[in-house]
Amino acid sequence: MAMWAHLGGGLAAFISGGWLGWIVPLIMYMVYKDRGPFTRQEAKEALNFQITMAIFVVGGWILGAILLIVIIGFLLWIVAWVAALLAIIFGIVGGVKVNNGEAYRYFWSIKFVK
Repeated sequence: MAMWAHLGGGLAAFISGGWLGWIVPLIMYMVYKDRGPFTRQEAKEALNFQITMAIFVVGGWILGAILLIVIIGFLLWIVAWVAALLAIIFGIVGGVKVNNGEAYRYFWSIKFVK
């Protein structure tokens, strides 16, 4: 189940363009957090990362649209797409690592769930 929190986050980010990647890790955390400390920790890690990436994606889209009048808006859209790609790629990497029995920590995420 810990693996599915990571892979599900990456899959949901892929399907939604990066902004709904937090849904699957949230479901996994809420349903399976009492199964064991490894599942709880990995679901929490995936959830924190996917929420962080969703904030960057949505923020990049909104600020990019506002600043589109000044050419910098396109740059923020690029940042949003890069964040969406990172959510997908690192979700898959996390799922593979956890499937091998290793704990996986993302390179950076805001700790919303402690």
